[in-house]
Amino acid sequence: MNRRLVPILLASVLVGAACGGGDDATEAVPQAAADSVSDGTEQASSSSAEIIVQGLDEMPAECVDLMTDFLVQVEPVVSEVDWKTATSNEFQTIAEQLDEEFSDFDAQTTSAGCDAYDFGDDADSLTAMIGLAEQKAPGVIGWLEFLGTLSSDPASGVADAPSTCDDAIAYIEQVMADTPAMGEVPISDMAVLGQAMSVISNDCDPQRSADFIARADVTDFMAG
Repeated sequence: MNRRLVPILLASVLVGAACGGGDDATEAVPQAAADSVSDGTEQASSSSAEIIVQGLDEMPAECVDLMTDFLVQVEPVVSEVDWKTATSNEFQTIAEQLDEEFSDFDAQTTSAGCDAYDFGDDADSLTAMIGLAEQKAPGVIGWLEFLGTLSSDPASGVADAPSTCDDAIAYIEQVMADTPAMGEVPISDMAVLGQAMSVISNDCDPQRSADFIARADVTDFMAG
């Protein structure tokens, strides 16, 4: 498997781990997937044995078999989640359940030399995986499509995030009113939530920022 495929898959675990709680989680959620894909791109580019392919039929059968086995293995877990409304807590659960599978998949594909094969583009890699999933493990398609959206533009929606201290505090207060715990916030909303927290940390008066973060309702929300 080329190095672009593994980071896209590993994004799921990294995102889940970032959702474990704490102030940093709000910023880490969208960036984890982006960093994962970027790291994979750099590894592929620096590989002296890089082989650009146009489709899975140009890769060794062993590599395709490893990918197939992995998708079939994770299908029972990821197919149970509605990826349009998935929450941070659900990502954390997925991360814990699939940690060993991801590690094994990465080790096996590296050992087999599959990391030498590169589609040259993240979108092409993901399209190939979805095509394989349609034949072998259709229950993972929603998960793969969601990971593709998450990794392709981790800052999507942030342009509409609050940009002033007052607006950021009001935004988070509204989120807390609607959702009792950060872990229950849809992962698709975490980028904006992280941006709001960043504004409070960087743009609010230091005392006001500290007072807000120390509020009991805020700390309870972040810990949930």
